[in-house]
Amino acid sequence: MTIYIHCAKLSEFPTWLFMLSTVLEEGYGVPADIERKQFFRLTMGLWCLMSVILTNCYNGIMTTELNAPLQGGKLKTFSDLVCPKIMGNNQNPDHVLKTFGNFTNLDFSRHREYLRSYYTSWRFRGVSYLLGRQFEDADCFKILSNLIPSGFENNVPDFLLAVTHMRLLYPGLNVKKASTLHFPNTLATLTFNLLNPVHSHHPAGVGTNSSAFKEESFRKLVETEIISCDKTVFTSDLETVNIELGFLRKHYHWIQFYKGDEIIYSTPIGFDFYNSGVSKVPTHYRILFESGIYSRLEIEQWRNSLLNRKPAIRKKEEEWDKAPIVSITGSLLTAFIIFAGSFSLPMIFLVVECRAQLKMWVYGMRKLLKLKKLM
Repeated sequence: MTIYIHCAKLSEFPTWLFMLSTVLEEGYGVPADIERKQFFRLTMGLWCLMSVILTNCYNGIMTTELNAPLQGGKLKTFSDLVCPKIMGNNQNPDHVLKTFGNFTNLDFSRHREYLRSYYTSWRFRGVSYLLGRQFEDADCFKILSNLIPSGFENNVPDFLLAVTHMRLLYPGLNVKKASTLHFPNTLATLTFNLLNPVHSHHPAGVGTNSSAFKEESFRKLVETEIISCDKTVFTSDLETVNIELGFLRKHYHWIQFYKGDEIIYSTPIGFDFYNSGVSKVPTHYRILFESGIYSRLEIEQWRNSLLNRKPAIRKKEEEWDKAPIVSITGSLLTAFIIFAGSFSLPMIFLVVECRAQLKMWVYGMRKLLKLKKLM
């Protein structure tokens, strides 16, 4: 365009400034002698159309990013699960120790009533699971786990059974004396806070009769709560967590699941052979571990445990896969719309600007056809 203006000896005009202003959605004055030239109208007119499309695409992307919900923070440790509502009251050992210097003002009553109701439901069939729900808070995380066999009459959630060794919560124990021995331990303080009854430890679908729920039914209820994407977490040993994570990612692929980085109550596991003598069994076991065969067998065992397992909810996946027939939500369809607009608008613009030439061309074609008919 600059070369054309120079060769045609037109008024001086900064073409780059005009192009920059159109990109920034600003106007810029054009001299009258340049504006009347068809070459300018065709070239700069097409550029204006493209700049409008590019600018609006950019604005659309920015608006989408600004209006999109903020990325949720991922929970990494068990401390992130502790409900903020108990952080500044007498049910939090850290707060009580910082405020009073000892644990004499620590309130155990809610914990003991909550755990006592669970002990009763575990030990005796037909006792309600709903006894501890009076303290639940919807703003606090649910800490769920699968049922595992126990020495009680009923099966027990894995997380609750793992922390029952905290003797200070046993009914009838001298709580004030036991707290002095336990709460200097950071892990014990964390466990005490996670056992606060504001954190529910069983799914909402558990009814009044706990004996009616077997391990499979309880697991489906837990799975339903997890995929609802509420404030719910699943806790268990590392192998079980990996199995559940793989299963959920496979059958609910549209939900982003992740696991934390912290492991509590971890204990080393190994094999110890007594009085083996000249037996080659210890040597064979060592070969299994060193060669990686044992770890491979564990992986296959985890996979086999999921062979006959079916997702708790199937209908949700079918509904998710149904896409609208016409929509601009897909990137491919959006690209076609932009391409069609970029092609059709310049064509309309070209017809309007070159209407005189087109009129002469049409007139010439008609005259040529008439001559052919006469011949």
